[in-house]
Amino acid sequence: MAQKRPPKGLVKARINTLLLSCHIILVLAETQQDVLRALVKADQALQVGSIFSLLGMQAKAYLYRGHCFRALTMWDEARHCYQRAINISAVDTENLARKCLANMAMEREAMIQQQLEKRATLREGCGKADTEEPRPAVFADDEAYLLQRVRDVGRPAAPARQSPGDDEERSNDEQEEQERIQQQPPWQGHVLVRAAGQIAAR
Repeated sequence: MAQKRPPKGLVKARINTLLLSCHIILVLAETQQDVLRALVKADQALQVGSIFSLLGMQAKAYLYRGHCFRALTMWDEARHCYQRAINISAVDTENLARKCLANMAMEREAMIQQQLEKRATLREGCGKADTEEPRPAVFADDEAYLLQRVRDVGRPAAPARQSPGDDEERSNDEQEEQERIQQQPPWQGHVLVRAAGQIAAR
């Protein structure tokens, strides 16, 4: 014996109850998990409408599924649901579909802009690294002193500066030496020469 089908009015009431729950959850949703719960209600309504071949209720369920996908920022899926709900009268599904397409284009442009900004930032970083001049090393006082001493090794020493007093003292010494030689007796030179000759003969 074939199972008796429930009245159509009862089936529509069941679908409307599911869609009302979907709407309430979607309005009060605070997290993505809440939106997913609303989507489950819309899917259940669509399943019931498909089982009993209620095209109008299926279209209505698609409409609420589109609202859920919009809340999840899944624009392509939302547009698809709105296009399936085109059979519902007094619902501007074409306008909703256009809004989904516009949002998809905006997200695509934003993604492209982020990629361009990221590339520009990387190029600026590379250019700054190439053009940056090397900074001189900073040393403490002791290190700077030792470094200066190391750098000075191998340099020719500066000639000692002579004062006028040194020249005068050297002149006095030379004059005294000449006077001492002149004061020697003349025979002392011959003795020295003879002694030098004897030493050479030996």
